[in-house]
Amino acid sequence: MENIYARKYFYEPTRKELSMDDEKAGKRGNKNTAIISWSLAIFFLFVSIGLTFFIITLSEKITDIKKVQGEQFIQHTETNQFLLSTIDWSSRRSQLILFMRDQIISQWKKSKIKINIDEAYRIAEANLRECENYSYIDPFLILATQCIESKFTKDARSPMGALGINQFMPSTGRLLAGHFGMEYTDSLLYNVDISTKFAVKLFDVLYAQHKAWDVVLADYNGGPWQAYYYKNKKVGLVEETKDYVPNVLKKKTEYDTLFLRYRIDDNIKGKHTAKDTSDKLAYK
Repeated sequence: MENIYARKYFYEPTRKELSMDDEKAGKRGNKNTAIISWSLAIFFLFVSIGLTFFIITLSEKITDIKKVQGEQFIQHTETNQFLLSTIDWSSRRSQLILFMRDQIISQWKKSKIKINIDEAYRIAEANLRECENYSYIDPFLILATQCIESKFTKDARSPMGALGINQFMPSTGRLLAGHFGMEYTDSLLYNVDISTKFAVKLFDVLYAQHKAWDVVLADYNGGPWQAYYYKNKKVGLVEETKDYVPNVLKKKTEYDTLFLRYRIDDNIKGKHTAKDTSDKLAYK
């Protein structure tokens, strides 16, 4: 027998109503999913920002540490070279080498060239060592020439093909290599010791010809014809050689003046003294 009370008081939803309920539940589920997705996205965004900030901060700290280490290394190297020089403090040779080293470093700073203390010391020592074989060749003249030619860049290469710190053309380098019994390769001109040996020897040869340093410089820069034009004030003198000679001599005079007040013990502390300016010039 059918229970009429059950039909009256217990309502059975239709299929359409069930479908609407499922749709509402689905929307609520999608909404909750979207909220969770956005929450996760925001969370990971903040995590990413935090990690980026941490990495940037860490990189800056590492950069600062490397900078301090670099400064400490330079100071340590300078101190070691200073201590070596004090083994014979009275030696003008030690004073000359460290003075030239400091001028090379100063030029590199001006030219924003990476500084290598040991390389600067090596260039200075090579200049003095080679000039010691020729008492009339001033190492400051070689230093000034290198400064104008290449700013003391050992791997320099000019648009015209001149190579190395002293800017030799390969043809000139080949002749000088033959003089010293060497088999020529371009790598010789990139070697500071060999290039400097060639430069000083060439100055020796040119001075024997011209007996005047300004004419020697004109020949070194532009060859024998330019030396002839310079010496005789001929029209054929090119602007490069015309400017080159006074620029080198001016730089050499600058080194002479600075050396008069250079003291190794003061310089190691970053100071210079103007005392005893009556001292005679450098090497002569």
